[in-house]
Amino acid sequence: MKILLWTSRLIVGTIFILSGLIKANDPHGFSYKLREYFEVFAHDLTHKTEMVLTEDGEKMENEPCAKAFKDALYSKEEVRMEESEYAAGVPFLLTVFSLFQKNALALAIFICVLEIALGLALLHGVYLRWSAWLLLLLTVFFSFLTFYSAYFEKVTDCGCFGDALKLTPWQSFYKDIFLLVFILPLFIKQSTLAKAKEGNASRLAMLSASALGMAALCGLQFDWWLPAVLLGVFHLMFEASRAWKPKNGAHWGMIAALVLSTGFSLYCSAYEPLKDYRAWAIGKDIREGADETTDRVAVQMVYIRKSDCLEVRQPTDNWDWFDSTFEANHLFWKQDQTVLEKGKEPGIKDITLRDPYTGEEFRDSLFNSKGFVLLGVFNHLTEASESVIEAQKALIPVARNSGVLYLLAAPEFDEVLNEYKNENQVDIPVCFNDEKALKTILRSNGGLVLIQNGKVVGKWAARSLPSPEALTSLLQR
Repeated sequence: MKILLWTSRLIVGTIFILSGLIKANDPHGFSYKLREYFEVFAHDLTHKTEMVLTEDGEKMENEPCAKAFKDALYSKEEVRMEESEYAAGVPFLLTVFSLFQKNALALAIFICVLEIALGLALLHGVYLRWSAWLLLLLTVFFSFLTFYSAYFEKVTDCGCFGDALKLTPWQSFYKDIFLLVFILPLFIKQSTLAKAKEGNASRLAMLSASALGMAALCGLQFDWWLPAVLLGVFHLMFEASRAWKPKNGAHWGMIAALVLSTGFSLYCSAYEPLKDYRAWAIGKDIREGADETTDRVAVQMVYIRKSDCLEVRQPTDNWDWFDSTFEANHLFWKQDQTVLEKGKEPGIKDITLRDPYTGEEFRDSLFNSKGFVLLGVFNHLTEASESVIEAQKALIPVARNSGVLYLLAAPEFDEVLNEYKNENQVDIPVCFNDEKALKTILRSNGGLVLIQNGKVVGKWAARSLPSPEALTSLLQR
């Protein structure tokens, strides 16, 4: 049992710290994923959609195959979608989800710091009762979220490790079950853990093993050493606090770790992630990021036999089976695809860059231009500060004098973009693009990307836009 508890503390603590630090590196990205979850649950828990089988426009009351057909794809004459609101609890739930959505960034930072704190508590043997309860509740909650997302195909990427490691909802659910296997012994034996006095040798072995495990994960999977460095700093803080105050030094170590991890996450939220895993990271070729290949699939047509409601599958490489008799005795249900060879999904998609003022499309110019291209990215143009807008405008003459294409992109409607262009006297293209795609390029509202021959060579958050002199120097190299 001692070995199991020691191993559980090591595995759960290290994984939670790594997960928290990876997400703290990109709190905006994590907040987008939280908003997506909130939107899904706000709709699904306050609405219900029923598929009603019909015949000649009338509801089929005693259709023997209704249950078998409930997920079928019917024509408009055969099915009617009925949606109604649940009355009980709707106002309260909508208020809660609305509050979560408005404060998603703060909630994202809180969860990241909480994960780091829980991991450190396990590794250093402090607050073990609180940690056991919180770990169990947190993991059970996220297990429910990922199972719901996977089973009902609601959210395609859980965001557990941000863009650093893409997990499907099912993979994330299995990861949560894996963690629960080790959390349950900690929860069951929390009293034993809280009362046990850990020797220096056991504690140092725990800290050394966690550092080695973190370093291995950082090097083999995440290609980023900062989480391992920060874990080492956390350990040093705890040990220095213990040496300073032997009785309650670990509490001061936890406070110092909370301050450091919160500051790290706040810095990354104010600027860009320190480690960029997106297709628009500095050094990435956006032309390669836009390449994709389609899946090679085998397609089957699935029917329901009317006589006994059994499923019948037929291939599509030949249609010898399809005739008037078959059609009369079967109802089409769905089309199934089996992936024989997985294609390559592009990291860059939904980039259109259309100037509503002239109707011109600039996507090809962005991807295929020789030399430099500047792309200013506004996630919400109407919420951008005046100082950021003025800083962007100050760079326009530099780009023009250097013969460089300068584009601004925002997700607002055409009227808003045109009004912005006229009011601010901006004489460069101000283009519409999908908000999600723009947030993939830059987290900062009003940041700037410098592209040279299709490769990203510079990125600046809105708070750190280059001066005209600095940009001139870059464009002349």
